[in-house]
Amino acid sequence: MAGRPELDGAGSFSRSESEFWVCPEASYVHVQTTEVAATAKLQVPVPSTQACTSLASGSRTSEDLLVANRTSEDLLVDLEPELVRGAPVSNILRRFGKEWHQSAGVWRPELSKQTQRYRYFFSHDWKTSGWMKYLTLEIYFNGTAAAVTTCILSLGLGVLGGWRADRPDGWLLPRTAWWVVTGHVGGMLVLFFWQHLRELLLQPRLGFLDRVCIPQDDHEKKYQCVYGLASILDKSEDLIVLWSPRYFGRLWCMYEIACFLMKRKEAHKIKFLPVQISVIWILTYFAVSTTWLTLLLVQRFGSEFFSWHDDQGLMNVALTVALQVCVLYPPLFYFMNQMMYDIAQLPGQLRDFNIHTAQCFCCSNGHEHPVTREPLQCDRELIYGVLQMWSSRGLDATDAEHIQAVVKQHFDRHLAASVEEAFTHTGMLMRPLISAAAIGSLPFMSDFVAYEAVKMVHYGWLSAFTNLGLGLYMLFYMPLFIRFLLLAARVGSLWWTGPCCKCIVIACQALALFLLSVVVIVGYSVCNAVVPRDAWTSPMHPMPMYLLGMMVLGSVILGFRHLCPCRKSVIIGGMPCEDRQWPKKSEAASAHTHAEEPRVLAEPDIVWGESCFGI
Repeated sequence: MAGRPELDGAGSFSRSESEFWVCPEASYVHVQTTEVAATAKLQVPVPSTQACTSLASGSRTSEDLLVANRTSEDLLVDLEPELVRGAPVSNILRRFGKEWHQSAGVWRPELSKQTQRYRYFFSHDWKTSGWMKYLTLEIYFNGTAAAVTTCILSLGLGVLGGWRADRPDGWLLPRTAWWVVTGHVGGMLVLFFWQHLRELLLQPRLGFLDRVCIPQDDHEKKYQCVYGLASILDKSEDLIVLWSPRYFGRLWCMYEIACFLMKRKEAHKIKFLPVQISVIWILTYFAVSTTWLTLLLVQRFGSEFFSWHDDQGLMNVALTVALQVCVLYPPLFYFMNQMMYDIAQLPGQLRDFNIHTAQCFCCSNGHEHPVTREPLQCDRELIYGVLQMWSSRGLDATDAEHIQAVVKQHFDRHLAASVEEAFTHTGMLMRPLISAAAIGSLPFMSDFVAYEAVKMVHYGWLSAFTNLGLGLYMLFYMPLFIRFLLLAARVGSLWWTGPCCKCIVIACQALALFLLSVVVIVGYSVCNAVVPRDAWTSPMHPMPMYLLGMMVLGSVILGFRHLCPCRKSVIIGGMPCEDRQWPKKSEAASAHTHAEEPRVLAEPDIVWGESCFGI
């Protein structure tokens, strides 16, 4: 999905000279003018008699399509093979998301190549932040690989740093805090460049991004590609929707979903990625990293920094933790509450969808170009005509109610129920946020392994377990921590627009998280303090091990199961339950429902087979 360049204060486009742009609305087909062209009105080419004859006979050429008024049939023309171009995912994510900004520069054909099929079609609106869309895709494609790499790198550095050589004081690697930094840097490098590394060994996966794959330097080819989106969608395996609250208010965005859903009837291949997850991911990473940094400083350098063996030292530790809660968690909860509130509106947007209120550029500007004042052909009429042809009601695009009924029926039947279930589940965003927690916490495990794991081998395991066990305990606490964040945000979103002040909601959430963390950490520390360090002779002495086992079990049940690669997903990290039985209507209610449906919806060409959406 493409977007629209904005006007600056002088009423002209803030774009470089002689640069063309592809946008989702009528600006798809209206060439952006330079300053000279903006002052002198452009001449609208009138179709010649020969062109009109060729259009009527069906033998339309590319030149005819360029100068003639568009019809709905033009949107269904199959593209020529040379215009079907796809770009590797690494090129779509290159230059730290430069391709997702409207000021991306001149089109570079070497970034894409001719293809027959696409793995991904990226649907989005250009008014949403390019950085948010770019980071969301990096998390979606590279988050798991970055977490796995961080785990392997950190544990490897910890083992090598704690491994004894032949000499009593010899180590394969020096024990230094820089290995913790190395773990963080390695995870981030994989997060941003995993697709580039992957394509060195494996076949690149091709995707369609309008800014990269549509020729920007050739008017004729550009128009053909823009109006051939239906053909491109038909060649795409998955539709990746970079969703924001304004997405379903754009007519061309809805047209792309309708094309994929009505022609392909594969709703399970539509994946909604909320772009707000990019900000949440960054804040979660910093929150987890600072928590682990505090834990490391207290355990390793507590006597130097905090003097935590006396009351004053404990007070300093408590103040440090409280400062983190006051600084990091309020912004995190604010964005999470807002995101959960926004995505809670998506099922309602699908249920209450009205194609008549969807915005398009031509209608918003009174069918007049804002710069040249030339008349614009209505894209809404073209899209209505396509939907009419798919509904087998002829080529009359005036029956708007019928179009609304057809599109609404497909949304309700194939998409709405499953999206509603997935978006209302508290674990739907576990996968990306667990990757943030993993990259933020695992590098610190290299220090715990280097210092404590070696003691279990050379000096006996009981004494070292009390320290290493705390690190493992905190590591497996991370999935429960993320699950609590999502649950708290879910509850907070219910009060987000209520009479309660947002500050009160955030304060209650931060306080609840602080108390939970104190109970979890202090509980384990107290158990460690009361058990003997030399031998366990009572069944109650292994209490720290019991707590660690319970924490591991809880993490597996509530957190790690969302990381299973076999779980299909319509959004990041979640899917509708396979075995959920939706309530069945009674025969009388079913008959009454069918009687109220418009007659046209029962026509054979409209009632297609049931979607293979996994519900």
